[in-house]
Amino acid sequence: VALPDPQRMDFALGIPATVPTTPLQDLPIPYFARSDPDGLRHDDPIARWQLLASHLSGVSRIAREVAVAAAPESARFHEVAFWTGLAHDLGKYTPAFQQRLHAKSRGDQPQRAEHSAHGAALLLLDTPEAAFAIAGHHAGLPAPQGSCSGLRERTARVGEEAKALWELAREDFRSRAIPFPAGTSAPRRLKQGHDTELRVRMLASVLVDGDRLDAGGQRVPLRTLHDARARLDRLLAWVDVRATAIANEVVRNARREVLDACLAAARSESR
Repeated sequence: VALPDPQRMDFALGIPATVPTTPLQDLPIPYFARSDPDGLRHDDPIARWQLLASHLSGVSRIAREVAVAAAPESARFHEVAFWTGLAHDLGKYTPAFQQRLHAKSRGDQPQRAEHSAHGAALLLLDTPEAAFAIAGHHAGLPAPQGSCSGLRERTARVGEEAKALWELAREDFRSRAIPFPAGTSAPRRLKQGHDTELRVRMLASVLVDGDRLDAGGQRVPLRTLHDARARLDRLLAWVDVRATAIANEVVRNARREVLDACLAAARSESR
């Protein structure tokens, strides 16, 4: 599959990007995605702090590339992957999260700061599968609602703040000459169907891959798995080893029943 120019952030949707207007020497105080792995302060000349705008740009691009490789015919999936990557760490623009990063580099005790709910709140209405993937890209997919950690509850707490952070992100991108979509034209929601959970999990997978690849700073060429069967066998063997370590017999048996049902469904000729 021929991919568009990866240097342009708006390649995924063919939408106009905002035009950078701020001279480089007038850049604002930077917003960061992560601090230096060795604990150096951000103003240390050899420090490796990652700019947040650079990270969001990179993850949106990589997530779309992975989505294209995974489902070449699904243009909507490619677009949703792009927007999911773009918004996934929107909450890192909050003062609380930036203070958390700087506290770590000073040796202070960092305080917890929510960051994944903001991007989820931004996309929840139009693209709920993206909201689930974003909200769960660190701690696992959340329940739709029903507790303080449910998707509805988490996004409701930051909904208005998320809108303001989106505009802050737009200005941050512009100040660093990184193209940014002119609007929030994320793909509209699809009717819920039998494949809804599959879409959510595939989207979560491409987001996590994009996030880790960009954070690591090293690009791994996408490739087809020619030894998929052998890899699956190794994975199942690993699952068996881990299962024997579970002391609770009820839990162990329940998980085995779920796994056996999944394997049986995968072997079904109707699948």
